[in-house]
Amino acid sequence: MDTEKIVQNIQRACKAKGVTPTVAARESGAGQNMVTALKKKGSIPSVEKMSMLASYLGVTTSELLGEEIAPTPVAEGGPRYPPEYDLLDPEDQALIDSMIRRLILEKNQGDASSPSNGAGSETA
Repeated sequence: MDTEKIVQNIQRACKAKGVTPTVAARESGAGQNMVTALKKKGSIPSVEKMSMLASYLGVTTSELLGEEIAPTPVAEGGPRYPPEYDLLDPEDQALIDSMIRRLILEKNQGDASSPSNGAGSETA
């Protein structure tokens, strides 16, 4: 694994949340020295710690690890984003993509936690 890439992904997610990597690692419960250990020693934290940090930052563990995710095919003829999206720099585009994935993940988790998904909950 490319620890430098992981550190960059953590820094990008922290910047989007408005916290430092040290604060994010400490407040997430992953351990205050996690990012420093990644930078200096190249040691990869446990899946549990990466998951805790990802959850705190509102991203997926795959995003922090830099795993390539195949884009979902776009319906033919339909726009993917407004034209202004193409005017953004790649870092801002990645941030928007991350936010969209997070919203979808949260919605799917909310739907899965609903006992009946709204069916049969009508009252007279």
